[in-house]
Amino acid sequence: MQSLLAITWDMGRGIDLGFFTIRFYSLLFALGFVLGYVLMKKMFEKAGIAQEKLDSLLTYVVIATVVGARLGHVFFYQWDYYSKHPGEILKVWEGGLASHGAAIAIVIAIIIYCKRVLKKSPLWMLDRVVITVALAAVLIRIGNWTNSEIYGDIANSNMETVFTNPARERILSSFDNIFEAVEFTAQDKKEITDSIVYPIYDMQLQVLPQVSKEKAENAIKALKPYFNER
Repeated sequence: MQSLLAITWDMGRGIDLGFFTIRFYSLLFALGFVLGYVLMKKMFEKAGIAQEKLDSLLTYVVIATVVGARLGHVFFYQWDYYSKHPGEILKVWEGGLASHGAAIAIVIAIIIYCKRVLKKSPLWMLDRVVITVALAAVLIRIGNWTNSEIYGDIANSNMETVFTNPARERILSSFDNIFEAVEFTAQDKKEITDSIVYPIYDMQLQVLPQVSKEKAENAIKALKPYFNER
C-alpha cells in the first residue's frame, strides 16, 4: 500500500469560483497579515500604546512587504529581464516575490516607523515584529507548497509530496490546441533503483474534440521522451 506519509498534491493553485479564482497562496499571504495584526494588537495593548499607532504599523509593514519582496525578486533573480522591461516590475499579480527582499524592506520600514510614529527604539519594535513575521513566513511557505513551487530536491523516501500540477501546466501550455485536460492517478507501487525511489503514476490525456487522431498521436509521441511508458 502507498505510505500515508506520501501526499499527491493535485489541487491546482486555487479555488475557481467561475467569475474569480481564490488563490491559496494569496489567501495564506493575507492570513499572515491578519494573524500578525491580532498578535501585535495584544502586544500594543499590554504596552499601553494607542490603537492608531498599530494601524500605522500595519500600513508600513504591508507596503514594505509587497514592495520589498517584489524588488528583491527583480534585483536578485531577474534583473537582466526587468532592466529591459521595467513596466513588468509593477505586475506583482503575475508572480515573483523574494522573502529576503521583504525582510530587508520591513527592517527599514520599522526604523522609519519608530522614528516618525512610535518614538521608541527600533529594537523594541523588532523584538515584537519578529514573532509576527515568523508566523507569516510559515504561512507563505505553506502557500508555496500549495502553489507547487520551491519544493526542493527529490525526497527519495516514503515521506514525500508528488506535485502533478507543474507537469499538467507544462503539457497544457505546450499543447493547448491539442489537449483539453491531463489527469494523474497514483499507483500502489514504486520503481526502486540503486539511487532513488520513484512513485508510479498513470497519466490520462483528454484530447480536444476538434483535434484529428493524427495530430493527437504526434503530440503524444512528442511527450513520450519525458515519461516512461508501461
